[in-house]
Amino acid sequence: MEELLPKASAVYPGISKWDYVRARAGIRAMPPLTANGSLPLLGCLNDVIGERSNSAFWLVGGLGARGLLYHGLAGKLTAKAVISSDENMIPSEFTCWKAVKASR
Repeated sequence: MEELLPKASAVYPGISKWDYVRARAGIRAMPPLTANGSLPLLGCLNDVIGERSNSAFWLVGGLGARGLLYHGLAGKLTAKAVISSDENMIPSEFTCWKAVKASR
């Protein structure tokens, strides 16, 4: 906080009056590199996590730095697959991560 607050205050001075509540950290996983580059990870997770409920679990991830370019396409493809309950609506280039995981 000591390092970031002065830099943030230069852009937005009011931030110096805010109260610090907590901080969280996470990890960033990169999608596998394919012949088409690093593509978003899309698909149904039910076969990966097992039957835990009547609902389907879907993954939209691995957008990385190109997230703004891919988020519309990823959302549209995933929405069509969810509505039809058919993962095959998603091109295999975006679901190939399942084959990589299964082969390990």
